[in-house]
Amino acid sequence: MSWDIWIQRFNRVYLSVEEIPGEEICVALGTRAEVQTAISSAFCGTDWSDPCWGVYESPAGSIEFNLGAVEPNDGFMLHVRASEEIVAPIAALCRANSWQALDISTGAFSEQSADPAAGLHSWTAYRNQTLDQAYRHGSCLPDGTNVRSWPKAVGSWPRTRGKPLQPLAGPSSAPKSRQTPHQPVKRL
Repeated sequence: MSWDIWIQRFNRVYLSVEEIPGEEICVALGTRAEVQTAISSAFCGTDWSDPCWGVYESPAGSIEFNLGAVEPNDGFMLHVRASEEIVAPIAALCRANSWQALDISTGAFSEQSADPAAGLHSWTAYRNQTLDQAYRHGSCLPDGTNVRSWPKAVGSWPRTRGKPLQPLAGPSSAPKSRQTPHQPVKRL
């Protein structure tokens, strides 16, 4: 689960998706190495041990840069699990490179938006709602982390790579036959 942003470049900068003519084609961003360099200049310390998938981690949260293997790079996806302080550096990265950041949740170019964090706010509300429901139903993340012990206040969501939440052992909304004894978990 993440706030997702698609990065691309067009023949010119558009203020909204509605302005893009049907015949518009994305322009290459550069080679993968050039794109990695641009990202790393804005997000120092990005881990490129997988050249197609960079990971930036900071106290504000994390961003995964899914560059793919296509050369030259014609666009990439950001998977953001962070607080609002990560939004300005994303917009600055895009402006510095004439890239556009399509916020998948709002359908707007976030670097052109009056509220570039709108999609992040929606994602955060959805994430918190999901965690609240998981807490009420006694669930845990695929890595075994009990959602009851995971702090929602943190702007980052543990990377689950699309795996669903798993039921916890113990009293929950699960049928009696699936319940097993457990230790009480302290709510944060």
